[in-house]
Amino acid sequence: QDTETFVIMGSPDIMTRKWCVGEMCTARSHKVNTVLLMWPDFVKPDKAFIENYESIVPDIVELANYNIGLQEVQDTMAWISTVETIDVPGLISGEAIEHICGQMTGTTRSRSIADAREAPDCIIVSDLDNMEAAATAYVLLALIVPKLVGGQKNNMPAVLQKDRSVPDTACSALVICSDGCFKQFQFGDWLMQVAKLPGCCVLPIIAEDGFRFPSPTYYEEISGMPQLEMLDLPIYIKAIKAVFQEIAVVFSPQNYSSTQEDLDLRAKQVAWRINSGSLKSLYQKIMAKDDDETVDAGESEKKEALEDAASNLVMPAPEQVLEEMF
Repeated sequence: QDTETFVIMGSPDIMTRKWCVGEMCTARSHKVNTVLLMWPDFVKPDKAFIENYESIVPDIVELANYNIGLQEVQDTMAWISTVETIDVPGLISGEAIEHICGQMTGTTRSRSIADAREAPDCIIVSDLDNMEAAATAYVLLALIVPKLVGGQKNNMPAVLQKDRSVPDTACSALVICSDGCFKQFQFGDWLMQVAKLPGCCVLPIIAEDGFRFPSPTYYEEISGMPQLEMLDLPIYIKAIKAVFQEIAVVFSPQNYSSTQEDLDLRAKQVAWRINSGSLKSLYQKIMAKDDDETVDAGESEKKEALEDAASNLVMPAPEQVLEEMF
């Protein structure tokens, strides 16, 4: 009842989440000012959806334990079409977030130094086509900025945008690892750019509980993907492997168990790691691996040469040895 504004995050399936619907019913019954942030693929409840809601979401009856009946739920479904709506673009960016916040609060914000800086020294690389991954990048940015400001380096973090290249000034890259990210050309191109910077350390950030570290089969899939043909695939695969030579930090705002305190603690870990001096660049790791492979190849060639020489040796007959001795 003390809530001034109730915000509905209009993702495609939110109307089938009973607990979310229960919160909507409560907001409506208390006449709380409500704003619907409408995702591109969100569809407002129509008459057929409302009438068949009990069969579409059978466990909605559990809300009866909280004095919320089916009729109230259906009335709330119809009410959704009357609340203030703000369209959310398919591609999340800092400007889009500011625009949405400005519409909700009736305020505008002047661009900060971080916004205006053309060459950030700490970049956050994310699959921007994946809204969860993009949101994770911006949540991390918001939490990490206060922990880095004032330092000698990494004091101006930024989420890398689609129309930008990795700046030569980057001294650290936070790689947001989400499902399928390494199969996206833009993501791969950024990683290749990072791999060319000798002084840019890398820290992997796991954004999803279901993320799986790349396997040999995964690398085979990547090698055959048409959208990645423009990349130097052997080097790209080495770069991906090099990323996971560092211990990753799990940072997953979408997880139900994630709290403000937990995310803030993990952001502190990220800030400490990139400023500790212990992280190495992809460039160093790839070069070291190439050197190891060269050494291994050299040792292998020596071994083969010795084996060939041994196989070509002809042992003299015993009588020949005796003749030479006497």
